[in-house]
Amino acid sequence: MFGLPWLPQCTAFRKGFVLPEASQWEWRMLQFVQDILYRPKSSPINLALRYALFDTESYNSRIYSFENNALYVFSVPANYYQGSRAYVLFRLKFLRRFDLWIKYGVRIFSNRQSLGTGPEKIDGNRKTDLTVQLRMKF
Repeated sequence: MFGLPWLPQCTAFRKGFVLPEASQWEWRMLQFVQDILYRPKSSPINLALRYALFDTESYNSRIYSFENNALYVFSVPANYYQGSRAYVLFRLKFLRRFDLWIKYGVRIFSNRQSLGTGPEKIDGNRKTDLTVQLRMKF
């Protein structure tokens, strides 16, 4: 049997609710995550893709989800309100001494027209992030 380097690696479905002791509010949360990883041993290129759908009632009922990232970068962002999150992480090994990671992610909120408050306010329903890291081995 031969191994395929391009396979869905992880599918996660999370559903839950929280009933705080000091409140009468019940929070509901739902998240669906699909990861696809491309990591052939003979290639200098690795690729990780994710698409996630989430639905929570408020920021207080946010759902955390681990994400692949560049070397030594710990990433567990919170998904809240309603929307989707997607990212692509690209890694390239070259010249036997260098590794390059590039991650681009976007979160789109389906029920918001603006995000945040004060100086961090974003007009629109989209938040993006970019990570670039270059490692040189000695």
